[in-house]
Amino acid sequence: MKKSIYQHFNKCYLLTGFIFILISSSYGQANTKQRADTGSIRKAIYYISKNQTEKAKIECRKILEKNPKRADANVLLARLYSWENKFDTARTILADVLQNQPFNKDALNALINVELWSNHYDKALFYADRGLAAYPTSEDLLIKKAKVYEKQSNYNEALKLINKTLQINPNNKEALRIHELLKKKNLLNSSKNGVGIFYQNDQFDKSYTPWNSVSAYFYSVRKWGVFSAGVNYANRFKINGIQYELNIFPRISHSMRAYVGGGYSKDYIFPNYKFGASLYQKFLKIAELEVGARYLKFKNLPAIIIYTGGVSVRYHHWRGTINTYITPQASTINQSYQVSAQYSFKNPNERIVLSLSTGLSPRNYLDTVNNKGYVFPKNSNRAELRYQRAFFSNKSLIKASVGYEKNDYFSGVKRARISAGIGLEFLF
Repeated sequence: MKKSIYQHFNKCYLLTGFIFILISSSYGQANTKQRADTGSIRKAIYYISKNQTEKAKIECRKILEKNPKRADANVLLARLYSWENKFDTARTILADVLQNQPFNKDALNALINVELWSNHYDKALFYADRGLAAYPTSEDLLIKKAKVYEKQSNYNEALKLINKTLQINPNNKEALRIHELLKKKNLLNSSKNGVGIFYQNDQFDKSYTPWNSVSAYFYSVRKWGVFSAGVNYANRFKINGIQYELNIFPRISHSMRAYVGGGYSKDYIFPNYKFGASLYQKFLKIAELEVGARYLKFKNLPAIIIYTGGVSVRYHHWRGTINTYITPQASTINQSYQVSAQYSFKNPNERIVLSLSTGLSPRNYLDTVNNKGYVFPKNSNRAELRYQRAFFSNKSLIKASVGYEKNDYFSGVKRARISAGIGLEFLF
């Protein structure tokens, strides 16, 4: 069942079905044959209240056997299919209703839900506009259009529609609830810049002394994309180093974006130069594909080229990502794989991420023990948990991370690393 933070009425069939059916049963059919069938509609209401949707469908079909064009029975049947995520079936039924009654309000309402829950936001807007052309003061249609804009992160337009709804009916409870949530989201979305600092400590069970690193960064969100710059300090192997970074994420089209970035350091433990580029292409409304490459050049070491690829999928508050890093060497190809799962809470700035990775991948630092910019463990497995949330206000964030890594850094010798980090970010 599709739902968003505003589609709270979908959380149980009883509440959703009863609200929708009350609307459906209020059509005020005029002819005697339709009045005689109201018993079946009432039976459908009863069965939905008992979560017996198959029996409710049977009651709808009984009506439609006598009168196939009966709108209320068709709309109710389509709703039942849409609650089961059978969107194509629901669309077919509702299209037939609208062919006979182009501005049937309940059919338009149901069809907007179908397109909204199946992530076809442009189609949902089309039917919302069609309904509002005929019913410009419809609270249901205004709220549904606002939900579509919210899903598209167009909070300003969504808020305008909710304000219009509240002008019509200041006591609309759903509009009031959405109004508060949109104000919070709009406040967060209005922050176009951010600065932050993050500290991390790494402890090893053998071989290495503890590492410390600090990153300070700035970013700015613009219409064309995102720009960020940062300075990284690290103390590894009792050696200090500073690195400077510049990254750009331009928006190429509605469905495609890119990444271009680089860094420089004169210090031994960082790459002297690093460059990277990626393309990100959205598809199927909920997924994004990445292809790209990275270049690392340490002093007195051969250059390293890493080919990257990945796919991510969003589903409501969840985002899952799979990435691979492939590094050709003289006699082999080193590979690394990472899987991560992210959950975002109601406040979009509160999220938790779990990452699991395995395989061989070049490091963004020089290993002075092996005198390489990367290590060659026979086995390397890593896990990391990251969390962030607002504190004091929605303009300030606190971030934390913990990680564990186990690898073979010499033949038959295993090494463990435990990482912990904490940081602050301020939005403006």
